[in-house]
Amino acid sequence: MSARKTGWAIFIVACLVAVGGHALAHHALGECTRDTVDELTRDQVTGLTMDGAPIPADKFPVSAKVALPFVVDVYYDVPLGIRTIRRGNRYFVLPGYTIKRPLPMLRSLPLSAQGGQL
Repeated sequence: MSARKTGWAIFIVACLVAVGGHALAHHALGECTRDTVDELTRDQVTGLTMDGAPIPADKFPVSAKVALPFVVDVYYDVPLGIRTIRRGNRYFVLPGYTIKRPLPMLRSLPLSAQGGQL
């Protein structure tokens, strides 16, 4: 095989792997979101309203996105009175299993900057 054909073959295989990785990660969005909410519920994480009333974990705003091929990032906001803390998990999704890693605390913002109240 010539170098040119080998280069094209490698390019096509890399594109197929990237497309497959995005499809696999997109398919796993719901499962990763449920896993994060289940973890928060199991660990009894609660937030606080401005009045100091507890907010259960299943009421936290949760969002998920495909960050890279085979990678899903799930973010959740824990309200603490007038502020909210954004945390998250990163999931490496492979056929047959998933690896979860926590993301560091991303930011602490006033609740109004997050788009409103809970």
